[in-house]
Amino acid sequence: FNLSEDVNVKFIEVKDKVEAILNDLPDAVEKPVIEKYDPLMQPVMDLVLFSETVDGRDLYEFADKVLKDRFSSVNGVASVDVYGGKKRQINVVLDPMLMKQHYVVIGDVIESIRAKNRNIPGGLLEKGDMSLSLRFMGEFEDPGDIEEMLIVSRDGRSFPLKDIASVQDSFKKVETMSHFNGRDAVGLSLTKVSDGNAIDISREIRRRLDEFRAALPEGVSLEIATDTTQFIINETNDTYWNIIIGILLTVVILYLFTGQVSLTFVAAIVIPTSIISSLLLVDASGFTINMMTLLAMATVLGTLIANAIVIVENVLVHLDKGDNAVDAAISGTREVTAAIFASAGTNLVVFLPIASMEGIIGQFFKSFGMTVVYATLFSILASFSLTPMLCGLFLKKKPAEDPDKRKRASLNPFQWMVTVTDKMMAFLKSEYEKIFRLIFRFP
Repeated sequence: FNLSEDVNVKFIEVKDKVEAILNDLPDAVEKPVIEKYDPLMQPVMDLVLFSETVDGRDLYEFADKVLKDRFSSVNGVASVDVYGGKKRQINVVLDPMLMKQHYVVIGDVIESIRAKNRNIPGGLLEKGDMSLSLRFMGEFEDPGDIEEMLIVSRDGRSFPLKDIASVQDSFKKVETMSHFNGRDAVGLSLTKVSDGNAIDISREIRRRLDEFRAALPEGVSLEIATDTTQFIINETNDTYWNIIIGILLTVVILYLFTGQVSLTFVAAIVIPTSIISSLLLVDASGFTINMMTLLAMATVLGTLIANAIVIVENVLVHLDKGDNAVDAAISGTREVTAAIFASAGTNLVVFLPIASMEGIIGQFFKSFGMTVVYATLFSILASFSLTPMLCGLFLKKKPAEDPDKRKRASLNPFQWMVTVTDKMMAFLKSEYEKIFRLIFRFP
């Protein structure tokens, strides 16, 4: 299908088409299973069923007949795959010599079993205004029923199947094995629907785990083997912390270079405000908080910081010239308007095309690109509204230096770090001036 198609609508259409031709399929064909499939989708959780006393075949039977249905009832679970253990299978072991004596071949036995192991409609029984549906129940319920089934030989004689074969209640050939902590186990792999929330499924399973355990036979244990949502949660939390650390480092570095708490307070307010505001458009676009949107937030953080620093630095220049706080905020913002639009505009022209990409890659990068665009737009808005307003409220002219106050401040470790930073910057400026003059001496 085209990537723009609604997978839920197409799922219903395909299901209707398949059901329309079910009667045309051969009798031996099982009913087709139609599922929405995501090639990148991994199981949400893997649970294991194990026991020291219960046989592997009984464990598989319980997992397949009981637990599978219960886990499938959890909201958001698309399918439950059972693996490992021993799947029950009834084996009919024929004796070639006895078959020869009774004048039968393998085909005769197969056709007899197939013909008698069926439930078929019997029509309607009508009487007056009453109608009763009939159905002939012929499926075997016990291996003993198979042994007593009559076989008709080529010469017309009838005899029970047990005269030429032994019926064994056994298991299929083991092709996959599951081990948990060194013990044989039966695994259940839970896969979510394409638009399901893996974390919600994991939380619901953990919440109802005691309920599932209460239904287990005596001596059987049920444990969670793997939970992929833990990786998602850890990575998401790491991204959150990276964003928070980036904001804190920005605040600290601004303080070291300026020595003004009020200035760092402005940056600490503006940057988170731009990020939180952009989430309004992220939600309106139908995006979720995932790895791509969080990565976009971390990517655009540099632009948010740069815009705030450019304006605040220019406001400080005007304060140093003697302007009052309000005039400095207005003049400082007006002078860097073009610079702010230019720096933020580069984000827009780069990430808008990324958000407009088509194909499978475009499906991944749409949320990434649009989140960067949203955050950039709110950064521009904050740069010409919130940032100058806070600068006008909190930034003040530098007071005249007081020797006694300066001496007391020198004992403050934070002020000492600011002083060291100022000296380093003064040294770098003087060295840069020397290099600059030297270069222009030889044009």
